[in-house]
Amino acid sequence: MRHGNLTRAQAEARCGTEIIARVSWANVEPTGRTQTDGDSDVEFTASLGYIDNGFRRTVTAYYYQPAALIAVVDDLDELTWVLEGYEIE
Repeated sequence: MRHGNLTRAQAEARCGTEIIARVSWANVEPTGRTQTDGDSDVEFTASLGYIDNGFRRTVTAYYYQPAALIAVVDDLDELTWVLEGYEIE
């Protein structure tokens, strides 16, 4: 099951344009999470903490890459990174 159910517009409405812009430019890291629904793509995330009305929140941007494609590139920068969506906790 893929994560990142919020669109960019929905995430911006909840935490603001600046926060979403910052997390969109953050470095991504593989989560190591294994999907159990037959989807073999590898999950990557970038997260950013922020304060919302006195509460600490985290916005996470989700990206997915085909495992077969990752296996044949020398550097992950060679991949085309397309945002799947956001989650805010």
